[in-house]
Amino acid sequence: SSDGAIFTKIAIINTIPGNGNNNYSINDNGVYSGKLYYRLKMVDLDDRFTYRQVIWINSGKLKA
Repeated sequence: SSDGAIFTKIAIINTIPGNGNNNYSINDNGVYSGKLYYRLKMVDLDDRFTYRQVIWINSGKLKA
């Protein structure tokens, strides 16, 4: 997201349920520059979902 309010899906990461893996990595090859906002949408096997805390990145520095 460029404004922290409207988000666009950039990837789907599938994990094995219950394996305890909390490490994720994705490269965003979008054409945007400056401050960008990111969040994870965590979907359970029953299709319920929650969103993780929004973070923002500017000039390669991670901010929470």
